[in-house]
Amino acid sequence: MFKQIAFHPDKNEMHLSYEQKQTLPDNDKAKRCAIERAEEVQANLDPKFPSFVKIMLPSHISGGFWLGLPKKFCDSHLPDKDVMVTLVDEDQDEFPANFLVKKTGLSGGWRGFSHVHRLVEGDALVFHLIRKTKFQVYIIRAFSLGALDGVVSLLTLNSRPKRTSQRGNPLTTTEGTATKRRKTGLMAALPPSEEEKSRSNSDEVGSEVLEGIRFLENTVEFKDIKTIESFTIAVNGLIIDSEIPKDARTKYYKLCCSRGAFLHENLLDGMNINLAAGAISETVHIADAIQTSNVSTSEDNFIAWDKSLAALEQLGMNVGFLRARLQRVKSIASESETDLKRYAEALVGRAHIEKEIITVNGKLAELEKTSKMLDSEIETLETMTNRDEMRFQSVLGSAW
Repeated sequence: MFKQIAFHPDKNEMHLSYEQKQTLPDNDKAKRCAIERAEEVQANLDPKFPSFVKIMLPSHISGGFWLGLPKKFCDSHLPDKDVMVTLVDEDQDEFPANFLVKKTGLSGGWRGFSHVHRLVEGDALVFHLIRKTKFQVYIIRAFSLGALDGVVSLLTLNSRPKRTSQRGNPLTTTEGTATKRRKTGLMAALPPSEEEKSRSNSDEVGSEVLEGIRFLENTVEFKDIKTIESFTIAVNGLIIDSEIPKDARTKYYKLCCSRGAFLHENLLDGMNINLAAGAISETVHIADAIQTSNVSTSEDNFIAWDKSLAALEQLGMNVGFLRARLQRVKSIASESETDLKRYAEALVGRAHIEKEIITVNGKLAELEKTSKMLDSEIETLETMTNRDEMRFQSVLGSAW
C-alpha cells in the first residue's frame, strides 16, 4: 500500500536561488538565447501546420497558472468555442488542458503541464498545432539547475519512462502517478488550485503516490552502518535507493566507506529526487573514470572530470577527496608528458641509429672483403719483390 502526501509548493519553488543564478549566464542573455533557439526550432517545423513561440513569464509558471495564447493564432486556427486541447511533450506524453476562447488562453491543465516539466521564467516553448486541438510542444530551456557547469550530464542520467493516463484525467492510475513521480522528481502531489477546479474537472492533478521511494523513519548515522544491506540513501527524508542502479549503489557505498560518511549529506535543501540521484550516480561514474585512467589519459578528460566535480560540490556533494585525487594524478600525468615525449624521441633515435648500424655494417663487410683482397695481392707482390731482389743481387755477384 503506497502512502499519499499532499504537498503545497512555494510559488518560487521552480526558481533558482540567488547564488545559483550567479553561476549561470546573464539572465537576459540566456532568455535571448532561448528565444533564438526556439525560433530556430520553429523554422525547421513542417510549415503545413501553424506554430508560435511563447516565452514563460512568472504568471505562466506560478500563481494563477494562466497561459494566454496569441489572439490572431487562436482566431485563425483554434475552435470558436471552449474545448479541451491536448499538449504533447517530446516524450509523446499527453496533457489535456482547457482552452477558453473568450480569454484566448489555457487554464485548467496548464498548471499540471508546467509543474511536470519544471518550467521557469525565460523558458521558450514552441507550440506546433499538429491536429485541430492537439499541440506538439517543444521546450527550450533558458536556464535551470542543469545549466550549472557539468550538471547537464546529471539530468540526462535519469530514465524517463512512459506514463499511463486515463482519458481526460492524466496520471490517475497508481502506475501513472508513480511514473510521473520518477520523471519530475517532485516529492509529493501538487493539488489543483480552486481556480482550476472550477474550470475543469478533467485536469485535477490529484495526490500522487511514491513508487519504490519510502519515508525515512529513523535517522541513521553512517558509523552505525556495517554492511551494504543496511546502507540506505536518503534525501529530504525520503529513501531513494530505487532511483539508483544496484551496481552504482554498491560503488557509492564503498566511496562512502572510504570517507566514513554519506557523501550526499550536505546536498542543497529541497533538491528534487532525480537531480539528487543523478548527482550520486555521476559521482560514482567520475570516481570509476579516475580509477581506470592512466598517464596517457587525455588532459581534456581530466579537465572535464574536474569541471563536473566542481558542479557536484556546488550541489552539496562531498567530492573534495575525488578532486584532490584527480589533481594528483593530473599533476603526475602532466609531469610525465615530457618524459613520454623524450621516450618517443629516444625510440625514433634508436631506430635511426640501428638503421645506420646496418648501413655501416654493410660497408664494413665490403671493406673487410676489399682488405682481404689487398692482403692477398700484397702477399703475392711481396714474393715477387723478394724474387726480383735476389735476381738483382745475383747479377751483381756474378764475374765480370
